[in-house]
Amino acid sequence: MNIPVLEKLIAFNHWSNEQYLATFSNYKLIPERCLTLMSHIIGAEIIWLQRINKEAITPSAFSLKSVSELIQLNKELTAKWLQKINELKEIKEPMLLRYKSLEGNIFNSSIEDIILHVCNHGTYHRAQIAEELRKAEFKVPPTDYIVFTRS
Repeated sequence: MNIPVLEKLIAFNHWSNEQYLATFSNYKLIPERCLTLMSHIIGAEIIWLQRINKEAITPSAFSLKSVSELIQLNKELTAKWLQKINELKEIKEPMLLRYKSLEGNIFNSSIEDIILHVCNHGTYHRAQIAEELRKAEFKVPPTDYIVFTRS
């Protein structure tokens, strides 16, 4: 497992979420779809961590959240992801997780692939948020990976 890369990807995911949440905080009224999508990003992270930690899945993780709740959850989740990655430092081989999808199908995925998925999932939906913000003529924060590496 390439721990430094996973840590950097989680840091990038956190930073990107922060950029959008700060943008949301700058406006009184943002498009509801933006909050729905960001709630979905954060909710998916919660569910993936629950799977990895073998906890009960809470589908309510996808419920609509306020900007302040999302800011707090983003911080908490980043700390939990980094803690989980730190726990994996001792493991040299890919660690497979057997889990059930929300539709009830059984799958096996490596923890590394799950972390990559979580980060890519966030990027995908943040692009949708950017599109919604542009339609509403809001300023879209730059969240390309290269911008993150420059900061």
